[in-house]
Amino acid sequence: MKTLLPTAFLLLISLFSYSQACDDASSQASYAYSHTKKAYDSNNRDHLTQASERAYEAFVNTRDAAEKCGCDNAYNKAYDAVELISKAVDVTKWEDGRYYVKKSKTLAQEIIDALDQCAANGPMVEEVTLDDSGLTELQAQQKALEEQQKALKAKEMALKEEMATKAKEKERLKKEAFVKKQNAHLSAFVNSANNILSATKCEDTLEMTEADNSILDLSFEEIESVFKSEAANLAKALADKLKACQ
Repeated sequence: MKTLLPTAFLLLISLFSYSQACDDASSQASYAYSHTKKAYDSNNRDHLTQASERAYEAFVNTRDAAEKCGCDNAYNKAYDAVELISKAVDVTKWEDGRYYVKKSKTLAQEIIDALDQCAANGPMVEEVTLDDSGLTELQAQQKALEEQQKALKAKEMALKEEMATKAKEKERLKKEAFVKKQNAHLSAFVNSANNILSATKCEDTLEMTEADNSILDLSFEEIESVFKSEAANLAKALADKLKACQ
């Protein structure tokens, strides 16, 4: 009796955890499907990668919940989906991204179907031995499962760090392109302004200093503000020089 009561209690907890985990897995799989569909229906790369990032998080949650649920088929498909959708997050071409999200969307539907099948079949409960050796075996299995979960978490953290590094590099490249473009616009304005000054017999000229890479440490909003301020200053300087020549 001393062995029977805790074993039965563990079994009840296991059944409850199974049901909750399967519900969570189904919800997250639905989110993953929704986000992959949104990514596939997008018409530009930025919207595709943003939706893919949300789908990636949903697939990770699906995978973890499916593992707790004990639905191996759903877990394996979710594991593949995590690897696949991570490639869509960092694509350079919209067409390439649609290929990955399309396959991920198909996997999301397959995961939902697999979870429905698992729910229909119910939890697979192995025969429980009611002696101390059986309890020891259960503890050993639990320890092995915990080690496997730790390894998966470590792999997931490494993947997240890699994605974060790529995201920062992508952001910096966007800033560099923006700064280069704005410097070119201001330079063209200065050239046009100097042509106007020359045509009106003004001996003075307008000059500008191009922004360098030190500005890349600022946010996009701050960089835009810098260029707006510089454009306003150049416009005022041109007006002042033209007025002085009259």
